[in-house]
Amino acid sequence: MASTNNPLSNTTSPSPSSFPPPKSYNIAGITVSILGLSSLPQNCTSLTILYLLHPRLQSASTMLPIGTHILTSWAAHQASLPPSHPSKSAGLLALTFDQRNHGARLVDPVGNDSWRDGNPRHAQDMFGVYNGTATDVSLLIDHVGSYIAEDFQGVMPEIGRNLVLGVSLGGHAAWQVLFAEPRVEAGVVVIGCPDYMREFPYPASYFLVLSRDQA
Repeated sequence: MASTNNPLSNTTSPSPSSFPPPKSYNIAGITVSILGLSSLPQNCTSLTILYLLHPRLQSASTMLPIGTHILTSWAAHQASLPPSHPSKSAGLLALTFDQRNHGARLVDPVGNDSWRDGNPRHAQDMFGVYNGTATDVSLLIDHVGSYIAEDFQGVMPEIGRNLVLGVSLGGHAAWQVLFAEPRVEAGVVVIGCPDYMREFPYPASYFLVLSRDQA
């Protein structure tokens, strides 16, 4: 597999060492890592889950520093609120998982390569991965509550909001999630295109001509 620079390299400071590690679950055949379960407010009345989607050639662990920093910032903000503020009892979790054909779900390394690296089906492969990721997010929204319920004493808070943040390949997937999943209210796209058909024709035609010239 060809290497690629991780667009998240050197973009975050080291995660706070005091922050609890993620808890892993096998949900509908997908291994997920969830941050924040052990640091929720004691009187938590509602939950927001942020789905973190990683770049191409990376894995779920790539997104853990971002999740840790987001949750740390939220906790600091929450601590500054007056006791009567409605957000004082709101819980935030960050969830990440390997996208299809990445990390522990790798099936074919060439399927993650670009045209430049010798994969003639790059367009199809990438669309399949992030379209599948959008499907996986919907599947996890369906089932995650029944898995994390065991971590709560008594009644589990309602999962009231779902959010998504994606980078590069994950950014493309985040757009697909926002288009297809009405339960996701908002998203952050760091490098990503909402219109796949407009994104790929030029690079596809360029590498087609290049490959013909080299034949």
